[in-house]
Amino acid sequence: MKAVIIFLVVALSLAAALPNSEHLRYQINWPSGISLGEGQLKTVEADGQWKLELVLEGSIPGFQMIDRFHATLNSKFCTTQFERDSLHGTRKSKEKTTFDLTAAKANRQTEGGGSSEISIGPCPRDALGFLFFARQELIAGRLPAALAVYAGATYQLRMELLGARTVAIGGAPMQADCYRISVKGDASDATFEVLFAKDEARTPVLVRVPFVLGTFTMELIP
Repeated sequence: MKAVIIFLVVALSLAAALPNSEHLRYQINWPSGISLGEGQLKTVEADGQWKLELVLEGSIPGFQMIDRFHATLNSKFCTTQFERDSLHGTRKSKEKTTFDLTAAKANRQTEGGGSSEISIGPCPRDALGFLFFARQELIAGRLPAALAVYAGATYQLRMELLGARTVAIGGAPMQADCYRISVKGDASDATFEVLFAKDEARTPVLVRVPFVLGTFTMELIP
């Protein structure tokens, strides 16, 4: 289930066309269509910074999952801080990554004392910051270039337009563009699909993540 959560996070948050705040809600579904839980994506701008938050909550009998992700971006939409706080059953984990843009280094601290440092580019992007950036590029009529994304580990992401689709969101048909996103890390190599509405904000309305058990989805709640 950890892989499901990570890729859903990467799949889901712009500045030029979005208001100073945004709150989107999603239903997370099993391959059968039965609800697994709910996700909430919040964006707030204040004092020249953007605060992004994604909360994913789901449960099956005897097992609860809660993942909270927070990211802070500067005025140029570069990530300065990324945090993750997770509860999977009885297992808890917490980590915080601070991005030093001047030193071109990122320091990751995990609860319990573990730490690591990696080199970063001039404008690093975390998983939430990537979506924020991707929507900005789509609004401007551009396909986001392939880039590195930091979410605990370093992943290489690439987007590819598959074409227009008609999807049912809340029982009503909606026009959207479907993109395939390829994610490659040291220990992972996967693809999933994200559908962005043809509205001014290019709102992400549907995410499809294929796994051995089937395709998990995250659907916008109107």
